[in-house]
Amino acid sequence: MSRLIRLDPLGDDERRQWPRYLVPAEEPIVAGVALTDSDGRPRTLTGRVRDVSEAGLLLSLPTDESCAEFSERGRTLAVVLTLPSGVITLRARVAHCTAPDGRPGGGGYVVGVSIIEIREGDQDRLVEYIGERS
Repeated sequence: MSRLIRLDPLGDDERRQWPRYLVPAEEPIVAGVALTDSDGRPRTLTGRVRDVSEAGLLLSLPTDESCAEFSERGRTLAVVLTLPSGVITLRARVAHCTAPDGRPGGGGYVVGVSIIEIREGDQDRLVEYIGERS
């Protein structure tokens, strides 16, 4: 089992309440994301979690759509994560969305989300996953 690498020192100027950890490529967390697009059509995407904390995720999502699809004010996403201990579900609010290489479209997007709703048992699984690897 790989250890998670802590990404932020949580210094005095850090806004986050929870430390973030890089998810090792050799032990990926698969993420399924459901949303309604700007035309009102349901969409689903499958990507992976790049980093994780008890309160949020950084998702890598392969899509050629505009980042605006994800970053509209108040946008919430339904997210399903596949952890080694099982599948968990949550709702998350988009904090930011960027193209990983600086070029919009074609290469997917990196989407930072804050967890806004998660069942207690699923939260326990997420905390356990982080604790076992940190």
